[in-house]
Amino acid sequence: MIDIKKADLQHGWSWVLGGLVTLKNDMSLWVSMGFVYMLIAIVLKLVPFIGLLLLVLISPMMLAGALQTAADQLSGAMTAPTRSGSGLSPQGITANLQRAAGRLFITFSDEEKLIPLMVISTLALGMVVAINILAVLEVERVREADDRGHDGRVLGFGAETVGEGPIDLERFDRKALQVAERR
Repeated sequence: MIDIKKADLQHGWSWVLGGLVTLKNDMSLWVSMGFVYMLIAIVLKLVPFIGLLLLVLISPMMLAGALQTAADQLSGAMTAPTRSGSGLSPQGITANLQRAAGRLFITFSDEEKLIPLMVISTLALGMVVAINILAVLEVERVREADDRGHDGRVLGFGAETVGEGPIDLERFDRKALQVAERR
């Protein structure tokens, strides 16, 4: 049986505030990690078909890298860089992006964490593929709903049209021809 742990509101708020303190301690790293992830996602989305699949495969691993970064910051294993040489200079931006990419991909170098993350990534990929297949099947089902047997029920089977005589279409064609000739 699953053991559900309950926590009071104060515990939840302390968790949120702890996250904000972690973010504040090295804001440039977290913003850079978000930027690197978005850049990778945009580039992969431009690759037809396989780009989305690759993004689904590497996203759990990059999330694990972000979680490892937070754990390292909280434990004191990682210190914030010195402010000299950083900032908005091209060298500072490049250094922040390289550091962020290194932290996002840190789990790729740890075999102990890489295998379970690959399993999670593969399961996520399987779910995405299954959802896309189901979405295509649902679209086809909805699209084909108009092509079913109810299309012939305008009059019903065996019904006859009564009181409809032949229609003289020449009368209408002549009017259109006359209008065209006047111009």
